[in-house]
Amino acid sequence: MKALLLTILAVYALAQLVMYHPPYVRLADLVLANATHFYDPSDQRYYWTGLTLVGDAGQAYYILQTVCRYTALDLNETVYCSKDGESWIEARALALFYPLWRSDAKIFPANFTAETPLGPVSGALPAGWYSYGGQVFRLPNQIDFVAQLVQLREELSKASQAAEELGKKYSACATKLNETLKSYDALNSEVAQLRAELDAYASARSEAESKAALMQYIAMALAAGLAALVAYLIYLKRQSI
Repeated sequence: MKALLLTILAVYALAQLVMYHPPYVRLADLVLANATHFYDPSDQRYYWTGLTLVGDAGQAYYILQTVCRYTALDLNETVYCSKDGESWIEARALALFYPLWRSDAKIFPANFTAETPLGPVSGALPAGWYSYGGQVFRLPNQIDFVAQLVQLREELSKASQAAEELGKKYSACATKLNETLKSYDALNSEVAQLRAELDAYASARSEAESKAALMQYIAMALAAGLAALVAYLIYLKRQSI
C-alpha cells in the first residue's frame, strides 16, 4: 500500500510542469502603456512586449491587462507576464494564443501538459522556461531532460495501473478467502452437530441393545420355568391314575 501511494504521488508530481521565468529575471512593477508596450515608472523607460498588433487594440489591451497582473524582465529586457506570480509566460508568446498579435514566439511539440497563465496547455507548448520539482529548465534546449520526464511519467503511470490491478486481485482473493472461511466454519459446525447426533444415536442404540438382551434373558427364564411347570403337572397327573 505504501509503495502504491508513493507511485501515485510521483505520477501526480510529474503533472506539475509549470511555465516559469528564467532564474535571473527581476520583478518589475510595469504599467501597461498600450497593446504592445509597458512603462516602468522607476526608470521612466518603455519596454516592448515583442508583440506586433494586428487586431483590435482595445481587446489586446484588455488581454494584456488580465494576463500581466505581475511582470518581470530578464537580462535581455524580455517581458514576462503572470496572473498569480507563480506561472509565467513571455509576453510575446501571447501571439500563439491570440490572433491579435504576431511575434517570433515558437511552439514546441510535446506529449504532456503544462500549466501556463492561460491555463493547462497540452500537445504543443510555447518555447520558454518551465519549472518542475524545484528545477528550472528551458524548452526546447533541454529536450532530453523533458523526454526523460515524459518517459518516467509513462512508466510510473503503467506501474500505478499495474499496482491498481494487483490491488483489485488482492481484494477479490481476500473476499473469496473470507467466504471460504465462512463456509468452512459453517461446515465445521454442521459436522460437530452430526457427530453429536451420531453419538446420541450410538448411546440410544447401546441402551436399546442392553434392554433387548435383558428381555431375552427374562423370556428364556420364563420359558424354562413354564417348561418345568408343565413337566410337573404331567407328573402329578400320572400319579393320580
